[in-house]
Formats: sequence, C-alpha cells, structure tokens
Amino acid sequence: MERRITARIVNVEPGAIKGQRIVEASHEGGTLRFDLIGDLLDVGEGDVVEILVTDSKPGDLDSYQFCGRGYLVPGDGGREILSVWGILFRFEPGIGLEEEREYFLCIKK
Repeated sequence: MERRITARIVNVEPGAIKGQRIVEASHEGGTLRFDLIGDLLDVGEGDVVEILVTDSKPGDLDSYQFCGRGYLVPGDGGREILSVWGILFRFEPGIGLEEEREYFLCIKK
C-alpha cells in the first residue's frame, strides 16, 4: 500500500502542550489534521506539503524533512488516525489503513 497526498496548509494554531501546533491541510480527497511538536517541520498557512504513507520503508528517506513509523489507532466513523511515535495524523475520510499493520509516514515541503 502506498498513498501520496499533496495538501495545502489551511490553518496552523497553537496546541494545548507547550511547543505544540495543530496543522490542518486540505487535499483533493479530503482533510488532514496533524500535530507538530517543536521545530519538527516548519510550515505555515498556504504552504504545500507532500505526504507519503506506505507499508514499506521508502528508499528515498533523505528527500523528506520528517519520516516516522506508526500504526492505525482504532477509531470511529469515516476518519482514520495514524499514530507516528505519538504524533497523531487524522485523515478524513480514511485512506485505507489497516489495523495492526506498520506504516511509514513521510513529509516534505
């Protein structure tokens, strides 16, 4: 399984944890919300990011500003939550992730 999503950042707001920001992005298939902690990735409103979600380790890891491994969090309804080292990525609608399968999520601007 491999999904590449090109998304435009539409909102960045402070989170409840010191140094946390909540990012909302829109893409052709829906919306994506994710947490940013500290200076993990420098994005602002209007920026375009490419997000890769795959179940095999990407061969071009160095081309991304962030990559991590994670799992689908059991949830509700039409959205999927992927936890990457505790950083949550919420896809609405879901992108076809399966429980108990490890995924790589990579982002670049």
